[in-house]
Amino acid sequence: MRNFKTYYATRAYSFRCAKNLYISLTQPDMDYLVRVIRVVQQQLHGYIIALSDVWAYVTSSLNSMSYGEPAPAISKNIDYPHLYEDLVTFV
Repeated sequence: MRNFKTYYATRAYSFRCAKNLYISLTQPDMDYLVRVIRVVQQQLHGYIIALSDVWAYVTSSLNSMSYGEPAPAISKNIDYPHLYEDLVTFV
């Protein structure tokens, strides 16, 4: 683990997370967390947009006996052949 006292000359932030527990973060730690949260937020937004398409595909696939290509207008971010294989293993 890096020694931030010698490597960085930055401020430290302390957050109380429980009765007697504190988390101390330096400025580089805070910057990293902000970047990671933005990436996670963008991924979650993409999943929320694709959720209705996935539900529509799942309900139609459960009624079919073989893999069918999804409609061209639905989300391209989902691996539908893999999703179908997972559905078949559970049914």
